[in-house]
Amino acid sequence: MFRIGDFSRIARVSARLLRFYDEIGLLRPAHADPQTGYRYYTVAQLAQLNRILVLKDLGFNLDQVRDIVGSNVSPSELRNMLLLRRNDVEQTIAAEAQRLRQIETRITQIESDGELSADDVAVAHAPHFEQDELDVEFGFTLDESPELPRGSPLALRELEAVERMAVCVRVGLPEDAHLVTAKIGRFLEAGGDALAGPSREVFLQLPDPERMHEAVVEMQFPIAPDPAQNRRRSLS
Repeated sequence: MFRIGDFSRIARVSARLLRFYDEIGLLRPAHADPQTGYRYYTVAQLAQLNRILVLKDLGFNLDQVRDIVGSNVSPSELRNMLLLRRNDVEQTIAAEAQRLRQIETRITQIESDGELSADDVAVAHAPHFEQDELDVEFGFTLDESPELPRGSPLALRELEAVERMAVCVRVGLPEDAHLVTAKIGRFLEAGGDALAGPSREVFLQLPDPERMHEAVVEMQFPIAPDPAQNRRRSLS
């Protein structure tokens, strides 16, 4: 048997960690001297320790590790647990990748504007922006008017002309739109205008479902003088 110091050197873990595992009942020493309190471990316990360390590296918390080690989980049960862990890790990676894109967009915004805007807004077709209840109409530019079959869910119409529009270009994901539409908000406030109808988005570069972060979209907002704002200015 090995004293805790020697066992820690062989196992390449700290003695403090071994004491902690002993305290929480995760890895008890093979023998503890009642007189001196010295802990002793066997070579066979290296396999158990290595299993604990592997499970920790895979992302299981200590309670889960204790359950797996203590209940002799079958290979099929462990596989299912690992599949769940893989799903968690994939979601984390996706979330962090999205956060990285947002950070890069913010850096670009600071470099172009010289500041980090705090008044971001988003505008949808409906009077209020509700991400789960968007009222969206999709259309395509056609060189000629085709005949639609009877009962087709599609309809042909020409977009009505708009006298004035505020326009900005978004590069990236739809959820990053607020980074550019904030500029539209500042423009409207400074010019005494208001939104005057559904906004439009024109894809300048068609999106690839696998590379949506590279999409280039022109966001168009019909605008008109804001009577309420102009009235407030005249009263002041």
